[in-house]
Amino acid sequence: MSLTEEDLKIIEEEQKALSKTYSSLEDQKDRGAIKLVTESKRARELTSELVAAQRDEDKAQIASDESVSHQLRDMKTQELEDIDKLLKSPYFARIKLKEEINGQSKSLEYKIGHAANPECRIIDWRKAPISKLYYEYQEGDEYFEEIQGHDREGVVTLRNTVRITRDKLQSLTCKQGSYYLEGEEWKSSGSQARSRGEAGSAELPNILSLITSDQFQMITEDAKTAVMIQGIAGSGKTTVALHRLAWLLHEDNSDLNEDEVVVLVHNKSLKNYISQTLPSMEIHGVRIATYREWAYEHLKYFIEERKATDIPLHYSTDKPPASLMRVKTSIAIMKAIDEYIQAQSVRLVQVLNEQLVWEDLPSGLKDIFSKFCSVKDKTGIYVAPLRMLHELETGVRTGLTKIAKDHPKAKGLENADKVIATLLKRMQLYREDILQILNNPASIISHDQTKLIDKELVSTLYERMKRNLSDETLEYGDETLFLRLAQLKNGGLTTPSGQIRRYGHIVLDEAQDFSALHFATIIDSVKSNRDLTIVGDVAQSIDESSTFPGWDQLRTHWDLGDEYSSFVSLHVSHRSTAQIMKLADHVLGTNRTEGGRAGKAPKWIHAREEEHFISDVIQWLTTTRERYPHTLTAVICKDKKEAKYVLSLLEPSLGGSVRLGDDETFSFDSGIVISDVKSVKGLEFFSALIWNPSAKSYPDSNLGRNLLYTAISRAEQYLLLVTYGTYSPLLPSINSKLVRGTDYTIEEDEEESSQGNGYHSPLR
Repeated sequence: MSLTEEDLKIIEEEQKALSKTYSSLEDQKDRGAIKLVTESKRARELTSELVAAQRDEDKAQIASDESVSHQLRDMKTQELEDIDKLLKSPYFARIKLKEEINGQSKSLEYKIGHAANPECRIIDWRKAPISKLYYEYQEGDEYFEEIQGHDREGVVTLRNTVRITRDKLQSLTCKQGSYYLEGEEWKSSGSQARSRGEAGSAELPNILSLITSDQFQMITEDAKTAVMIQGIAGSGKTTVALHRLAWLLHEDNSDLNEDEVVVLVHNKSLKNYISQTLPSMEIHGVRIATYREWAYEHLKYFIEERKATDIPLHYSTDKPPASLMRVKTSIAIMKAIDEYIQAQSVRLVQVLNEQLVWEDLPSGLKDIFSKFCSVKDKTGIYVAPLRMLHELETGVRTGLTKIAKDHPKAKGLENADKVIATLLKRMQLYREDILQILNNPASIISHDQTKLIDKELVSTLYERMKRNLSDETLEYGDETLFLRLAQLKNGGLTTPSGQIRRYGHIVLDEAQDFSALHFATIIDSVKSNRDLTIVGDVAQSIDESSTFPGWDQLRTHWDLGDEYSSFVSLHVSHRSTAQIMKLADHVLGTNRTEGGRAGKAPKWIHAREEEHFISDVIQWLTTTRERYPHTLTAVICKDKKEAKYVLSLLEPSLGGSVRLGDDETFSFDSGIVISDVKSVKGLEFFSALIWNPSAKSYPDSNLGRNLLYTAISRAEQYLLLVTYGTYSPLLPSINSKLVRGTDYTIEEDEEESSQGNGYHSPLR
């Protein structure tokens, strides 16, 4: 679509605004560098003078001047760092406001970026009072807002969204339309759908300029409110969650520190993906881990600091059958563990009262005991048995060091020391506790509402656990059982120094892959259940053993009601084109997607045998690689075994441009990666090819639907499906308008009937 003179004028005005801003930033950098050299030199000179000074009054004056000089030097250093960031990407939006100020009409301009620069009127998006005018109002809207204690009333006269690389305007969206730069020529976005990942970045895309008013309000929600985000594939839920974290970490919005935060994900490929993203959001020093890594880390602390040597040190990657995993991660076993520790707490209190004569002990020990006994939960007494015993032990040992052997309380302290040592030894038998819980099927079954757990299943798990523990091994899923047990016994997680740890905030991604037991360990690890951001999509639950409790159960069981949390659903895909999401919705049997970017319908090639479409696959991948050399294309297979097989088919023709990617070795460099659907969940690719979504791999079941939906929705711009034999019944007809289908089996039949010879694949 050719641009009008008016279009070109709009683009030219935006480029002029950018050029002016960029020149100012460069000028500020030059001036700042000179000032930094001067202030650094002055600071060094004052330090030398301070060292040489003899009189105390001289030292005091020089020390004061030196301190000020060092502060000025540090400020200049920080200013230059911020300017360097802005020179790479100055801002992503520009707004103009018309306000009545002191009886006069004034025009104000602000640019919104990732760092502030008053001289250029660039504001940090995390300072919500001003940036909210961009997110919550459209061009022409009137506003009345209280901003930084002052009432602001006016009209938004310009609201432009831009994509900028250094001093070059790459795209512009405004009231008049959307434009993008291709080479040196500006075009209207109506002529070509633009993918957000076309630049080939391995990072989660910056969607700050795309988010809605509701999403912005969710990001800037009260710092002491939990946020739960259910969103369709590609709706930006993970990115919104991380931007909320970035907002929380800004000093103007909360007192949260980066070392108080952990981001938990389900697989290592998503962990690596997010790790490359956080620095661009000005998030540094935040721990990102898979749940298993996080659990093992804290189990290690229990072993090293709490001497919990009964927890095995060897971790196996073996995964038990889905039926046993459902028991391991069920609400039933979570409640059985709670019930067991409550009963253990009651018995411990009884034993201590029976074996210790409190009158023969220092009063401080009874105070420690009473403090724990006053803590109750919904079902009764809960004393964190090991934590109480450790504190009593510390009190007894302190008392023994401070009083003489002939003191009236000495004998009582010696007896208490022996009693507590014996009880500590028993309370740290974690393996025995786990086995006792599993050896009581009635308790577990009594809490099971699914009716899927029976005595035989629990007994099978008991025998398997017993065998593994005798081999000093924790199998997949056992870490959650032991972590929950240790958490309840000790009153929380521990730090490397043995102190109880409460996180200031936890972000949990892909929540649908986690069970009630996982949530119990996570929610009990934060200072308050409000210190959570939980992200997920039930339609992307692709683990057959998944026991996600559901959003309603999550909110009810852990008191995450409206007063303490905000729940939002995202329905617009910023990742995939509308055509790709229509196919994904068809697979689910629902219409979840609202709107989306225009593009081409996915392509689908069907043949009788896989060798009949290999040449088409190679040409499609080669063409995609040539046209978009800086992007990453995925070939998505049903499992790791098929991925290795497909690599063997494609590598001879595609050579080093194609590679295998799994949870352990995923690379986001440009090229072609062959992987399985579980390893790519949570990731996105400019182009994707789904290898043989057959009826066997993707059956007509909830799991099959979720698997195929997840695979399809990884593609941003271009999607190709290749099938042979019986394809998945979840797919539409190959003649459907949802796809651009090519059915080679018809041509094969025609050739065989007319020529009687072999198949020759036409290239499409």
